[in-house]
Amino acid sequence: MNQQGRIQIVLDQIRILMTNYDHEYLLVERQENFSWITGGRGFIGLASVQACGSILVGKEKAYLIASNIELCRLKEEQKCNSENLIACEYPWYEPWRKKSIIDGIINEKPLLLELHVEDQLTCLRSVLGTSEIEELREAAQLTARVLEEICFNLRSGIDEYSLAGKLSEAFWALNLEPITLLIGFDERAYKYRHPVPTGKVLENSALVAVCTRRNGLVSSATRIVSLRDDPKLQSSQKKVAYLGALASARTVVGNTMIDIFHSLVEGYAEVGEPDEWKKHHQGGLSGFLARELKADQQANHIVRANEVYAWNPSIKGAKAESTILVTELGHENLTYTGNFPCHEFVIDGKTIQSEDLLILRD
Repeated sequence: MNQQGRIQIVLDQIRILMTNYDHEYLLVERQENFSWITGGRGFIGLASVQACGSILVGKEKAYLIASNIELCRLKEEQKCNSENLIACEYPWYEPWRKKSIIDGIINEKPLLLELHVEDQLTCLRSVLGTSEIEELREAAQLTARVLEEICFNLRSGIDEYSLAGKLSEAFWALNLEPITLLIGFDERAYKYRHPVPTGKVLENSALVAVCTRRNGLVSSATRIVSLRDDPKLQSSQKKVAYLGALASARTVVGNTMIDIFHSLVEGYAEVGEPDEWKKHHQGGLSGFLARELKADQQANHIVRANEVYAWNPSIKGAKAESTILVTELGHENLTYTGNFPCHEFVIDGKTIQSEDLLILRD
C-alpha cells in the first residue's frame, strides 16, 4: 500500500468517529496520533508529547498545519507530502496565526479535540494495518537482536551510563529511537523497578529494559544477565518467565485485559510470590505508545486481532518483557530471536518460549 492509501484509511476511520459525535472537524496534535496518521515522526524532542505539526481532519479535507520551521521537513522527510493533506504554513514568530488558520477553515463549526475522544482514538489506532505490522515486526526483531548482542558482550567494570550509550548508538544506527532505557546493575535491579541509568559499575548482574520506536510504533523488551551462577536470580527469572508466558497465552481474541490481569495475579501466588504484582504494573496494550493501556482490575478492554501487547511481570531483580502481536490463532512473539536462553512452557495447550537469565561467567 502506498503512503497516500495508508493515510486515507486512517482519515476515513477518524471521519466515521467524527460522524458519531456530530462534529465536522477534529484537531490532532499528540505525537502518537500524528504518527498513526502519517507514519512519520511527529516530534522534535524525543520525549515530546505534542507533535510539531497539527492535522485538522474535516469531513472532506484534511490539513497539515505547521510553522515555517517544520512544514518543509515534515513534507519531505516525514511522509507528510500527500495529496490527502493540504499544507498550511505560518511564521514561527507569529504563533497566533495557527489559530487563525484553524478558525478560517472550520468557519465557526464545532471542533472536536483529542481529549474529547481519547479512548476512541486509542481503540482505533491500536489495531494495526498490514503495513504497520510488517514495520513493527522488523523493528521489534532488530530491537531484540541489538539488545541481546550487547548483553552477550557485557563484562564487569562497565557503568550504566556507558551501557545506555552503547544501546543508544546501536539503536539509532538502525533508525530505532531509544525512548526508554532502564538499566539496573546488581542491587539497583533489586531495589528499583524503574532503574534509570546511573554511574553504577557492573559487578555481578544486570537488568536491561528497552523501548524503541520507529515510524511511531513501539517495541519493548527486557533481558537479564548474570556474570556468575546465581541460584536465587535464576529461580526468580524462571518464575517471571512463566508469568510472561502465562500472560501471552491468555492474550487471545475475546479475552479482556481484566481476565489477563487476574490470571497474572493468580500466577504470582502460584509461583510463591503473591505480593510482587503490587510493586509494579504488569504491562498491557502497546502500539503507538509504550503502553496504550495498562492492565488492572478495571481494564475491560477486549483483546482484538492485530493488536500489540507488551507484558512485563517482575520480581525483585528479575523481569520478563516481550512484544507480542495478537493473531486470530493466538499470538506471535515479535521480540523472540531464538538466540537468548529461554524457558519453554506449555500453557492452555500452547508451547511458549520466554527468556531466561543469561549467565556469562565473567
